[in-house]
Amino acid sequence: MTTQRHQSIALRPGMAGFESRRLGLGAVAQLLGVPRLTVWWWVKTNKLPLMNTDAEAYWWWSPTQVYRWALEHPQLKLSGRVPLRYWPSAASAAQYLGTADLSRAVATRWRTPAGVVSVLWPLADGHQRSLKSWAAEVSPHGDGAVILVTNMFFRGPDIDGFLPGKPDDGDYSTIWAQLARVLGIAVPYWPAALRQPELIHAWQPGAAPVTAFARSSIDSGPLLQLAATYPPDDNRALVLINLAQKINHDAYRAADFAVQRLTESEHLEPDHLTMAAMPLEVPSADSDDINPVARRAAWRDVQARTDRLASAVMQLYAFVDGGTDLAASAAYQIDSSESSWAQEWAARLLPCARTAAHNMLHDHPETDALADPETDAAVVRKENGTLIAAIPQRLPAQAPLKEMIFDGPVWIRTADGIIWPAPRDSYYGLSWGYDGSGPGALALLIDQLLDDINSPGAADINGAPIGLEKLTSTALPAGTVLSRDDLQAAREDRFFPVFTTDDEEEDDW
Repeated sequence: MTTQRHQSIALRPGMAGFESRRLGLGAVAQLLGVPRLTVWWWVKTNKLPLMNTDAEAYWWWSPTQVYRWALEHPQLKLSGRVPLRYWPSAASAAQYLGTADLSRAVATRWRTPAGVVSVLWPLADGHQRSLKSWAAEVSPHGDGAVILVTNMFFRGPDIDGFLPGKPDDGDYSTIWAQLARVLGIAVPYWPAALRQPELIHAWQPGAAPVTAFARSSIDSGPLLQLAATYPPDDNRALVLINLAQKINHDAYRAADFAVQRLTESEHLEPDHLTMAAMPLEVPSADSDDINPVARRAAWRDVQARTDRLASAVMQLYAFVDGGTDLAASAAYQIDSSESSWAQEWAARLLPCARTAAHNMLHDHPETDALADPETDAAVVRKENGTLIAAIPQRLPAQAPLKEMIFDGPVWIRTADGIIWPAPRDSYYGLSWGYDGSGPGALALLIDQLLDDINSPGAADINGAPIGLEKLTSTALPAGTVLSRDDLQAAREDRFFPVFTTDDEEEDDW
């Protein structure tokens, strides 16, 4: 055997022509993720038979031969190095081993003649770990097959394979048909919103699908708990329940969509997948079901509360909705030492009781709670002196616009001398110096404020006069101050600021 010559070809599953490659000792070692000396010893001791030779007396193996041989020798514990497509078809249904709890996932497990197959179901909490980490949990010795049900859902739910015996290079693609072929069953499927440990643990082969409440990755519990602190017909309770209903309806719709795609897909056969759970229907809900004035009043009252539950609700509301119905919603970080306008604004801030509105900005008890007396907007001061302010969606100003300062944030000065952070919508931010949504929203805001200082922040990014769009897409230096006349001229496309560089000024001199 020592006189034989062997080719070593570097290969990976998925490369073009992979199936037709001729593997020497080194390539077999790379394929199985073992030392070359180990493969040599297998050949030396006739554990790995020489399978093919060519005209030049080169001995070689095909990938299929190597993988089949590996699965036929379970004592070598190589199953965790073989992709699922090479596993043998089941002669009968695989033995169901039950479930295993992982970090933020549950695994359903089956025993086949080739090894244990673990299917990983990430839970409906919106958080996931890496497939490599999960594989190490479910297969600490690196054997068996590990299959992850992913979040991808185009023609049907996708799955990814992982080789626990080759953790540094273990990802590969597979499909439900291969998994069903290896297990000899239609694989049970839980839509993402129904991946709840108790449902997966309770499943047994042959069980009919259960109907269960679809859970969103967003916990609506705090909303319902806070609603319970008000009388049932109180407007604040109705607003809180309405948002909880919307969150849960969205989870139901996502689960129902998955069911429909599975039943209608031309790419999935009934013997590939079977539904393990169906979603319990939840009626639709929308914030427009409640009068907007009533909604704003309700959220104002919740913001003013000082209990921890109200703080949790406000953080949840900001995450789900962005704060559409809040008087001041978007948070902006301001360093008062960076400009005279920031210093002027910061000088009028007053200490106040800490409320849910402050915790929504920065939930840390060691920050100082402040308020802007002109807008009643919440502000917190961090330990390093940085301020985080809730930006009003509209200004309660009594005087018209006098000038606009292109700073961070954009500032407004009214004719009575008061400085204000420019109002902004809960969704669109304000910026300038390029073609994009921020400059588009700023151009619309200028157009509105020239006519009405109490106009709300721009809820769109298109439609401003062309002159204002030119202005806000220009890279104006930070600290640029434009008067009302300047802005009005820009709106009429009669004004465009021109700035000279230091070199140009020297040339003029």
